[in-house]
Amino acid sequence: MQWSSIRFASVSTLLVAFIAFIAFIAVNATASAAGATWRAQITNTTNQLHAISCAPKTRFCVAVGENAQIVSTTTGGQTWTPHPNPFADGSGYALKGVTCTSARTCIAVGDAGVVVTTDNSARTWHAYHVGADQVLSDVSCATAHVCIAVGHGGAIARSVDAGRTWAMQHGYTSVDFFGVDCPSTNICLAAGDQGVLARTTDGGRTWSSHGVSQNTLHEVSCPTAHRCVIVGNAGTILTTANGGLTTHAVTIPDATETPDLYGVTCPTAHACYAVGYTSDHSVIASDDGGRTWRKEATPATYNMEFISCASAHSCVAVGDVGDAIGRS
Repeated sequence: MQWSSIRFASVSTLLVAFIAFIAFIAVNATASAAGATWRAQITNTTNQLHAISCAPKTRFCVAVGENAQIVSTTTGGQTWTPHPNPFADGSGYALKGVTCTSARTCIAVGDAGVVVTTDNSARTWHAYHVGADQVLSDVSCATAHVCIAVGHGGAIARSVDAGRTWAMQHGYTSVDFFGVDCPSTNICLAAGDQGVLARTTDGGRTWSSHGVSQNTLHEVSCPTAHRCVIVGNAGTILTTANGGLTTHAVTIPDATETPDLYGVTCPTAHACYAVGYTSDHSVIASDDGGRTWRKEATPATYNMEFISCASAHSCVAVGDVGDAIGRS
C-alpha cells in the first residue's frame, strides 16, 4: 500500500506538470501569434531612419535615414553598426530608400538625386547621381544590376549597371512618388501622391499611371509579378491580383483608427506586414496576402516608418529617433 501510494502520487505530480507544460506552450504560442515576438533593437543612432532592406533569406539588413545615416546588421538586428558619411564632402543628404539584392550588394537613394551603393556588405559606399536634383524616395532592383528609382515631381530613373549610371524617364506624371517595387525585370509598380499608381511592363522604359485612391500612397510590395499590396494615408490598404490594373480596398483591423501607413512588405504571397503612425506603435500583419489584417503589439517607443522581412517570420522595422524592432 505504501509503495502504491507513493507511485500514484508521483504519477499525479507528473500529470499535473505535463498539463501545466502544455498550457504554457499554448499560451506562448498564442502570445507569439499576437506579436509577442517583436523585440526592441538598438541601432546606435538617433537619426530618423526612413527605410530598411533585409537581403532575402539572410540576417543582413541595411537601414538609412537623415543626415546620410547608414546602419547595418548581420544578426537580424540584434546588433547594429553605424557607417561613416558616404559623401566625400560630408553632405548630410537624407537617404530615403534602400534595397539589398544580396548580403553584399545594396543601393540607397535620397535628397537631390543622390545614390550610394555598396558591393561589400556595407563596409564601403560609393556615391553617384541620377542627373536630376529631385528627391528620390525609393529604389527597387529586380536583379543585382537592373534598378528603378522614383521620387518627387514624377521622377523615375532606370539603371542597368547596379546604380552607377541612370537614365531619367520623363513626362508620365508630375505627382510625387514615394514607393516602388519591381517583382520582375519587366514589371514595376510605383505608388505616389493623389492616390496615383504607375505601372511598367517593359522594365521601366515606358509607364502608365492612374488614380486608385483619394489618399496619398506611400509604399507597394509585390511578392509575385501580379499580386501586390499598397499602403498609404488614412489607413489605406489596397490589393491587386493583376499587377495594378485594378485594385481592391481592404479594411484595417481597428475601424476607430485610420493611421497613415508608410511601409509594407510581403516576403511571401501570404505573409505581409505594414507599419506607420499607429497610436500604439503596432505592426499590422496579414496571413492571406493582404485580404485580412490583424494588429501585433510591439515594444516600439516611436513611430515605425518602414519594414523589411528576410523571410515570412524574420522582420525588422525602423523609424523615428533611430528606433527599431524585430522578430525572428
